[in-house]
Amino acid sequence: MTANSSRQAPREFADPPHEPLQLVERWLDEARADGVRDPQHMALATADARGHASNRTVSLIAIRSAGLIFASHATSPKGRELAETGWASCVLYWREVARQVIVSGPVQVLPTSDSDELWANRPPMFQPMSVLSKQSAPLDDEDSLRSRARELANTSEDLPRPSTWIGYVLQPAAIEFWQSGDPDRLYQRLLYERVSTGWRPRRLQP
Repeated sequence: MTANSSRQAPREFADPPHEPLQLVERWLDEARADGVRDPQHMALATADARGHASNRTVSLIAIRSAGLIFASHATSPKGRELAETGWASCVLYWREVARQVIVSGPVQVLPTSDSDELWANRPPMFQPMSVLSKQSAPLDDEDSLRSRARELANTSEDLPRPSTWIGYVLQPAAIEFWQSGDPDRLYQRLLYERVSTGWRPRRLQP
C-alpha cells in the first residue's frame, strides 16, 4: 500500500482504549470528516465449507455493541457461504487518510424485526432492484429487469422486504487498526483480540 498522509500516530496506539468498536466508529467519523469517498464501504471476505474464499464490497449500515451491521440476500454466494461457515472478515480501507481497519469474527443473522427496520430505512431508490434481483443469478434480459424495477419505483405503495433480504451482524473476535504515513515505513498497528475477560490489545510490528 502507498500513503500520502503525514498524520502522526494518534494516541490510541500508545494508550489503547478499552472498547475497540467505539474506536472503529470514531475512525469512521473522522474518515467522513476528512472527505474520504464512501467511507462506509467495506470489503467482506467469506469462504465455503471447502475453504474456497470469495470477496466483495458491501455497505456498513451501522456499528452496534454486538458488532458491524450489513445486509444481503441469503441466497447470494456470500449468504450461502455465511450459512455454511458462519465466519467472515472485512476491511475498511480509507486511502485518503492512510488508515484501515480489519474486523474478523462469526456472523449471525439478525432477528426478523431488525431486518424489517433495515429495509424500511433503505433508500427507496434501492428497494425495487433488491425486490426483483435474484442476486448473482445469470442475467438474461437486462432491459426487462430495468423496466420492471422502474415500474416498481413508480408505485405509491411501500415495497415489502423480500424474505431473502436479511440483516447480519459481524461479531468481532479480532479487530486490527492500521495507519501509514511513517517515513521509515514503521506502520502503526494495533490488534485487539477477544478473550474471556473482554479485549486484549497489543501493538504489532509493521
